[in-house]
Amino acid sequence: MSYVDKSPMYGLFLLFAMPVIPHFVSSVLIFLFLASSFVSYVKRKNKTFLTSFYFLSTTLFFVYLLSLTYSENLEYAIKKISTALPLIAIPLAFSFFSTEQLNFCRTHLKDYLKTYIAAVGLLIGISTVQLLADHTLVELFNAPRGFYHSLKLLYGMDSLYLSYHLSIAVLFATYLFYISKKFWKAIVAFIILASLFIILLYLGFKAGLIASILSFGIISILTNKWKLWILFASMLTLLIATIIFSPKIADRFSELLIVKNEASIRNTSTVRSDVNQCTFLLLPEAGFIGYGIGDGKAELQECLSTVNKDLANRSYNTHNQYFSIIVNVGFIGLTLFLGSLFILSIISLNVKNHLAITLAILFAVWMLAENILERQGGIMYFSLFTSFLFVINFKTTRKLPLLLSHEKIMEAINK
Repeated sequence: MSYVDKSPMYGLFLLFAMPVIPHFVSSVLIFLFLASSFVSYVKRKNKTFLTSFYFLSTTLFFVYLLSLTYSENLEYAIKKISTALPLIAIPLAFSFFSTEQLNFCRTHLKDYLKTYIAAVGLLIGISTVQLLADHTLVELFNAPRGFYHSLKLLYGMDSLYLSYHLSIAVLFATYLFYISKKFWKAIVAFIILASLFIILLYLGFKAGLIASILSFGIISILTNKWKLWILFASMLTLLIATIIFSPKIADRFSELLIVKNEASIRNTSTVRSDVNQCTFLLLPEAGFIGYGIGDGKAELQECLSTVNKDLANRSYNTHNQYFSIIVNVGFIGLTLFLGSLFILSIISLNVKNHLAITLAILFAVWMLAENILERQGGIMYFSLFTSFLFVINFKTTRKLPLLLSHEKIMEAINK
């Protein structure tokens, strides 16, 4: 058996632990992951490069790069390009992987997922300790939903991102439950995902909660296995029971569905309305190529200054990733981005890689409410998880097909 350089794959375990790693360290880890992958590529005799995967996964970055040619504010444009570097660095690292390295990723898929779930669990534990230092359990349980929006958790993490971590962890735990052959492993996975889902429900962040519920349904439909249908029914039952028997949770959940008369809720509705008003004015003017990565946000701020100066002063974005892409790089940019994701998802569907498809849908739902590809944290996780789950669909050589079915991957995992 030929020697396999495992240093990039071991470095990948550290990337899956990023929820409890400071941002600047995460950036260093991504660089080291890319460097180790490239060194491994240079050292081996049989050099292969996943060209189709690379260009499909980096489409948005190259569209952003192209918009530099017509962006007027080049200083801001370069800053945004720098923030988006993980969109090209992480797929590039995976594109250097050899056949054996890809096989390692496939056979250790569940270990990577467990690493991330453990990191999210540690994040929750540390955050709980931080909160209990200033608040009692009763205060935390009775706090209004808006209380959690203002929290800054470990390393200054926005609590909204905690809900995103929870959503992904719930999906990963669902998948581990699905592939569990032993009863006790299935029980452990169920307890973990149920606990994570309850915390997510308690926090009450709309995008994370809706995305998580939708992912349950999507993966149940795709797999059509009785284990996941039972899981889906159980989680829906838990959700309904929680709403019925817990007035506080029910109140939080109702805020996701209706607009109340309190001033705070009314103000939130006004903010969304004002931002949407300006966004809808800019979309037709952005046209096919947009204003450029350096000027899109400035155009939005200029509009907001005429509608609501307070919003302009707070530098609000579109709160919709799709609208933001149109404003920055036009309808062509959005078409290319969605087209690349669609092709990658179709490839996943053909090999029955249900986890990759469901994760893509999870991110797609978040993008309806947040600009996750304009913050370094959101870009890192989107690029890491989508690249990792999509790359295992590809083959590196014509002599040794690696396009594995979902069932074959499961057989390898459970050996």
